[in-house]
Amino acid sequence: MSTRTAVPAACDIVSYLHCPLCFEEWTAGTAPADSPKSYSRLSIGLTLRGLQVWCDRHEASVVHLDFDEIATGIAEKTRGT
Repeated sequence: MSTRTAVPAACDIVSYLHCPLCFEEWTAGTAPADSPKSYSRLSIGLTLRGLQVWCDRHEASVVHLDFDEIATGIAEKTRGT
């Protein structure tokens, strides 16, 4: 029998990811937006390795989470190696 953890219905984000180039444009005042969040154009999806956040505006990877690497790191921590 599997136990599932309930996914919160509210946004629990405490720090947002931004494309560094978008954020730089926004802080320089060259982006026509009220906030980095409203200026960003991010695509988020699954890849063969894990999950990727992609900046559509700059056609650049913001972050790519490798699920195998994360699982290996967790396993090593629990084994104490």
